[in-house]
Amino acid sequence: MKCWLLGMVLICWGAVFGQPVIFGTVSNDARRLENIVVTVMEDGNPIDSTRTNDVGYFVFDCVVVIPEKEYEIKVNAHCYSCPPTHLILDDTAHVTLGEISFTCMKFLDCEKADNSVYFDKHDAKTILNFEAELVKELMTEYPTMVIKFSLYQFPDEKERLGKKRLKTFEKLLKKEKLDLARIEINPEVHYYRADQSPEVQLKPGIFGVVKSM
Repeated sequence: MKCWLLGMVLICWGAVFGQPVIFGTVSNDARRLENIVVTVMEDGNPIDSTRTNDVGYFVFDCVVVIPEKEYEIKVNAHCYSCPPTHLILDDTAHVTLGEISFTCMKFLDCEKADNSVYFDKHDAKTILNFEAELVKELMTEYPTMVIKFSLYQFPDEKERLGKKRLKTFEKLLKKEKLDLARIEINPEVHYYRADQSPEVQLKPGIFGVVKSM
């Protein structure tokens, strides 16, 4: 696995522990990845999390781990697949763990992921798609992110229909238990231009944009 170096004593929380400092980098083939969540797991439960800095570096300097017990380090990066790393400490009093490098593979179709809400023309009851789990992941990954949604529909559809669509969407957000304090919905009904015809595959929809991070 990674190299082990002797002679490091970690001072943490005012006490002295002969514990390894867990550190490393997260990158893909092109660059280091910043603001990525890295978590240390014990028996499937997270015991500490941190984020990479602007050069993809992370460090856990206050995690107390037990020798000869297996731990897992996981990376949670939207649009990337990052294999986890497992580590088992030797039964040694003072050790430090060598750098752990995570190389992540970017999903080629990630940018095409569509989290908008679509309806059939003249319908307000059935939402055709909404990737709620992906929105939850984004809101977890960026804990201060606020998303604003706005409705667009065809010129020959009534405003009352648009209001019903917004109500249907609000019910879905509550059902999926999304953080409504970080979601804004514009109550105004917007219309496509007359030259934006159904022939260009438009659908009535509620479209989200990131208002703030």
